Amino acid sequence: MGYLFGILGTLFQYSELDFIRQVRIAPTVWINIVRFLGAVIIMGLLAAILSVWSVPSSNAWLLIGISIIVETVVMYCYVTAFQISDQKTVGPLFGSTVIFLIPLGILFLGEHPSLPVIIGIAISFIGTLLIGLQNQASITKMFFSKGSLLMMIASVLGSCSIVLAKITMTEIHPLVFGFSIMSGLLILNLIFAVFWRMDQLPKFHDGSDNFFVAFFFGFGQVFHYMGLHLIFASVYIVLKRMHVLFDVLRDVIYGKGIKFFSFKIQGAILMLIGIILIFLG
Repeated sequence: MGYLFGILGTLFQYSELDFIRQVRIAPTVWINIVRFLGAVIIMGLLAAILSVWSVPSSNAWLLIGISIIVETVVMYCYVTAFQISDQKTVGPLFGSTVIFLIPLGILFLGEHPSLPVIIGIAISFIGTLLIGLQNQASITKMFFSKGSLLMMIASVLGSCSIVLAKITMTEIHPLVFGFSIMSGLLILNLIFAVFWRMDQLPKFHDGSDNFFVAFFFGFGQVFHYMGLHLIFASVYIVLKRMHVLFDVLRDVIYGKGIKFFSFKIQGAILMLIGIILIFLG
């Protein structure tokens, strides 16, 4: 079931990123307010329908508080990186989260992936990097642009946030944890928004953009926390990175001139091999 949640979460994330790319003029804090509001509403309703509400312990509240702070920085770096750099160039760098999660999972979560799974994770990560390397000149752009630096920061902190989430979800239901995190992030972003005059914030192109960003992000987070709770953190993140693979598939379908021996195709093939090894392992 964790694998299914991972794939569904990836599909919703991929759809959300499409809408984020359409609203590049909006400031990061405004986009995040819309995203977190959607997640709070959706998770709150689902938690009520499923009757999984519980009051977190003092230890869980402490972990939730730390997670909110870390997630705030991660979200800011992640969204801003996509706004100031090409998504297909810096996006694969977020896949390095999985590299940090292997030792962190062993040390703090007691997760011990088999050798085929570890090899599959490594191959999949190399594949995501190759997809971003459209030509030799893009190597410098991928690793040393402003957007790349922000994405690497998001990757390192994101791995720490995932470990904190898995530890906390041993005490409370994933939906309750997600609702708490999204509520805290929403409040923080509303506070940040005070520093801008709200009437001067650029609006989305139309109301449907607001709705779809909130909808896809909200349900994406539901599947994210439910899937993360069930399988190894490092394996789950590989599944979430499949949206990079979807980008390549879309380019091929729409005939955007991708050569068979290009970095994109080679990276996509490596990603598929890595995912197959993970499933077999």
